[in-house]
Amino acid sequence: MTGAYYVETGVSQYLGSVVANFARMPSNDLSSLQFLPLYTKLFFGLGWLAAGGAAVAMQWQSSCCRC
Repeated sequence: MTGAYYVETGVSQYLGSVVANFARMPSNDLSSLQFLPLYTKLFFGLGWLAAGGAAVAMQWQSSCCRC
């Protein structure tokens, strides 16, 4: 079980770095209003990803664990 914990920790850190790369700002100096569309798109996409993951988990639970 400890090995599974370490693998999951590594995967979560990798996925966190992928999200951080999506949120990376361009190197030139931009105002806050120019950053807003980037973060809006990022968090909108993350929200849909979380909703999809929750739907898949609920569907899996209902088909797998019938009482």
